[in-house]
Amino acid sequence: MLARMSTARVNVRLCAHAIGASREIMDRARDEGLLRAEVTDDDLLHVFAASAAIARATETSDPGAWRRHVAFVLDGFRAPE
Repeated sequence: MLARMSTARVNVRLCAHAIGASREIMDRARDEGLLRAEVTDDDLLHVFAASAAIARATETSDPGAWRRHVAFVLDGFRAPE
């Protein structure tokens, strides 16, 4: 079925699936008190976009910079104890 779809339609379906899966994971983490209540799936998408930009900008000068950025942001997403 995917072979007959355009690349754009396949990408849209894959993104929709990824968003649904990330919402499930975030909901479980929130229910377990691990994720701040105010964190949204849009916040997660912003982390992905920012990380990609950092990875491109530091590809040769500091290839691991995006990992530090993600670690800092995810620490901020963590629910307070």
